[in-house]
Amino acid sequence: GERQSDRLERKIDHLIALQHKLDKIDSSSEDETNLNVEHNKDEEEEEDPEEDPEEN
Repeated sequence: GERQSDRLERKIDHLIALQHKLDKIDSSSEDETNLNVEHNKDEEEEEDPEEDPEEN
């Protein structure tokens, strides 16, 4: 049990670091951000269900 939560904490830290990277890139260059967003598409889809245009 402890090992699994330790894994999750590492994953979360990694995602937070990625998000900070994306924020930094977003403020300097939108083109680069688009590449990174595509790379992290799966995570983005899970995080933003309310932005789905089909639901409105």
